[in-house]
Amino acid sequence: MLNENREKRALYLLNHIEGMHQGLLKKMYEFAGSFEDAYRMPTEEYIRYGILRDRGKSRELLLHYDRRRDQEERILREYEGLWTTGTRVVTVLDPDYPGRLLPLEDRPYVLYVRGKLPSEEKRTAAIIGARMCTEYGRQMAARFGRALALSGVQVISGMAAGIDGEAQEAALAAGKESFAVLGCGVDVCYPRENRHIFRQMAAGQGGLLSEFPPGSAPLPYRFILRNRIIAGLCDVLLVLEARERSGTAITVSNALDQGKEIFALPGRIDDPLGKGCNALLKDGASVLTDPEDVLDSLGIREREGLSEEPKNISALAKPEKIVYSCLDSSEQHMDAISERTGIGVPELSAILLRLELQGFAASPMNGYYRKR
Repeated sequence: MLNENREKRALYLLNHIEGMHQGLLKKMYEFAGSFEDAYRMPTEEYIRYGILRDRGKSRELLLHYDRRRDQEERILREYEGLWTTGTRVVTVLDPDYPGRLLPLEDRPYVLYVRGKLPSEEKRTAAIIGARMCTEYGRQMAARFGRALALSGVQVISGMAAGIDGEAQEAALAAGKESFAVLGCGVDVCYPRENRHIFRQMAAGQGGLLSEFPPGSAPLPYRFILRNRIIAGLCDVLLVLEARERSGTAITVSNALDQGKEIFALPGRIDDPLGKGCNALLKDGASVLTDPEDVLDSLGIREREGLSEEPKNISALAKPEKIVYSCLDSSEQHMDAISERTGIGVPELSAILLRLELQGFAASPMNGYYRKR
């Protein structure tokens, strides 16, 4: 056990050397035979065998490795105190390291975790898409997040604004767990607008995972790196809205390399946010039209939350029925609704308010309304 602890501490120290990456860690480990020996190895040995280079961009990393002892005491103090923040370190040496990640050539050697790790026994679906999504995209993310979670599927995403956060919030609101892979430290909430679901997952209604040490800022390259972990942890990947060239495409590429099934929600041909999904469908992705599409693929028979309770439209007064019949899933301005129904704006405003209060309509932005 002592040797295992020394190995874990050495891996933690190596992972904190500025500029260190998984490829170099692997080379060091294979050369030295253990993480402890890799950490103790003199700089000259790595230079002699070409693992570290004293030139170009590699020179800065070499200098950080050469000065690693300067920070050792502080880093080990942080390591010993992580439990006080609710954070634990899970490495490839630990029995609870996620089994879905072990086959990956570029698997993270170290994961920082708050809350839980995804269960190995449950099926998982990653739901991803555009940050600046449409109202329709938000509705679909919530629908799939809720339905899959209620049917026992673990919902995984990146807690980003838009599709990611909506899907995870719906899973949590249904009383189920969700897991977020972050492009920053597990003690950093990004974006701030998702702090409510960040707190729920950190408290154990699912969990937060990151390969970056606590305190790490949300930098662009870190989001690119974390996408392979999202793909690695899921059994199927759902793409709801995406531009043709976006971070979503990176996650899809990772998932394809890992042999995962991709589902794409068909988009309007004139909508930039539909082009990414439509391109995936052209390339052979499975069509996503209903949560049952995913559940069939995962072999799940027990299903809940697939349909909303029917609203009692017959209880509405005649003017409310007329207005309700003109609403659809896309938001419309009040002037357009007034023109279609022939009802003046002052009266229409009161009717729409009553429909909102009764749960028949929603107003995503001032003056615009859609069916709920």
